[in-house]
This record gives sequence, C-alpha cells and structure tokens, in this order.
Amino acid sequence: MRIFIAITLPENIKYYLKEIQNTLIKEPKGFSLAKDYHLTFKFLGNIDEEQINPIKKALSTIKSKSFTFSLDKIGFFPGHKMLRVVWLGIQPETDVLELQSLIDQSLIKSFPKEKKFKPHITLARVKFLKNKEEFLQNASKLSVKNLEVGVKDFRLMKSTLTKQGAVYGDLEVYPLDTS
Repeated sequence: MRIFIAITLPENIKYYLKEIQNTLIKEPKGFSLAKDYHLTFKFLGNIDEEQINPIKKALSTIKSKSFTFSLDKIGFFPGHKMLRVVWLGIQPETDVLELQSLIDQSLIKSFPKEKKFKPHITLARVKFLKNKEEFLQNASKLSVKNLEVGVKDFRLMKSTLTKQGAVYGDLEVYPLDTS
C-alpha cells in the first residue's frame, strides 16, 4: 500500500486551486494535473500491512497546536531552468515546518529524515512544455489570492493508482490541539 502523511484542504481552497490550474495551464496535455490537493509532509512509499499499526502508533504521539497558513505564490521544482513540478507555496511556513519535524522525529527509527522539505501544494507535474519562457512569464503574472487555511489535523493517507490517476483515502486522522 502506498502511503503518505499530509494536510487535506477544504473544498473552497481546492476549487480555487483548480481555477489557478485552468488559468495557468492552457495546454493540459503537456502536464499531469493534480486532481486532489493536499500538502504532503512525508511520502512513506509502498508499505506492508504489518507496518501500518506501528506508523499509526508513532504518529499518535505527536502533540502540536492547530494553526493557519495562507496561499502564497507559484513555484517550480527543481527550479526555473528545469521544470518538473508546478506548485503553490504557503506563508507562513513556520508551523508546517515544525509539524513536519515532529513527524520526522516520530518515524526516525523506520524512515529517513526529509532532507530538504519545502511546504507546497502540487498543482501539476510537467511532461513537456512547448514554450517554457511563455509559461514562466504567465506564471509570474498570476496573482494568487492569499486565502487562509485552518489546520486542525493531519492524516495518514493511502494512494491507490488507477488509470484515471491517484485516488486518496484516509487511514487515520490525527487532531491537533485547538485550545
């Protein structure tokens, strides 16, 4: 089973991210568009069933407060010269980075620490671009609304690959302290 740890996003934010995709990506055949949106803390990969309960137990020890972040600007991995992933950043990153660090610490015995974690929401994976300069120019002109996202939990999720793309489902939800 393919699993990862993430924050899911409310429907109004998902709808807005779809609008951004439609505005930015005029020729979708050159891209693999994200169909569901989330902020991934850690991709654990293909995990055997017997490993799930120890992962759930480790994640249940995390204590963190709920927080908010806002959508920020468009970015690219690995960078402007080589576009492989189009993503949307967030601000502030501090609380997300702290929670990601707690997740890493809780799983350190079984999974390596993330080397360079950059909080982001993937919009698309780039297959090919006819005109990279035009795409980058359009991306730089795109004004992103600083919509706020309240984070009250994080989730252990599974990813099932289908012909229509990945389908995501919750394995466990971990509430954050809202007091």
